[in-house]
Amino acid sequence: MADGATVSSRMAPALLHILHQHPGGIFVWGGAETQRALMYDPHHREQLWRFLTYMLLHSDSLHLALNIAIQCLLASPLEHEQGHLRTSLVYLGGVLGGSLGTSMLEPELYVMGASGGVYALLISQLANILLNFKALPYKLHRAVAVAVLAVADIAASLYHYFSLGNVCPRISWAAHSSGAVAGFLLGLVLFKGSKKLGPAAAPAADEEETFDWARVAVWVAATLLGAAVSAAVICNVLLPPSPQTAH
Repeated sequence: MADGATVSSRMAPALLHILHQHPGGIFVWGGAETQRALMYDPHHREQLWRFLTYMLLHSDSLHLALNIAIQCLLASPLEHEQGHLRTSLVYLGGVLGGSLGTSMLEPELYVMGASGGVYALLISQLANILLNFKALPYKLHRAVAVAVLAVADIAASLYHYFSLGNVCPRISWAAHSSGAVAGFLLGLVLFKGSKKLGPAAAPAADEEETFDWARVAVWVAATLLGAAVSAAVICNVLLPPSPQTAH
């Protein structure tokens, strides 16, 4: 989950998924000063590293463990089929999308956690299925698994909102949803469609109808992605930060 201004001041180690056969880790330990330097802070949007480094912070050990477990579950098949670089770019794009989305939709919120990237990995599975529908094994099972995970997380978030008042921690719906949208669009743009999936697989070009559909989907996704990122950047440059409150 992405946590807002009510999170604990304790900092936990965090996982950064990056070029490994299975998600590797960069673990960051520190205190309140490190947390303040790395978390997404709406009052310091000029410090651009915060739009990515907030993923290195987690509110507690459970938050960290859940993100690691889900990353391992989601990233391993994507890395096998789409390669390390594409999968990592989708993950990092989801993290960036989560902070940019939060800056526009919940502009007062402080954010930590890697859930933007986790949601990007989750929903990018659908892009992988669409681009490789005829070649991908167990595609329907995977689509059902994605749906079950997404619905379960949405249900837990709704319970947290309406039964617990969305406090301790505060869940950022903007970071989750923006990461998911970024993951789907980046998956369409970056992932390859092939008859035989794998890191060295060549794109399929012999089925004209499939190729034309994929090309249109890529251009539409790239256009939407470019428009969304441009709007977020313009808003962050032109709009003043929200009034600062104690947290």
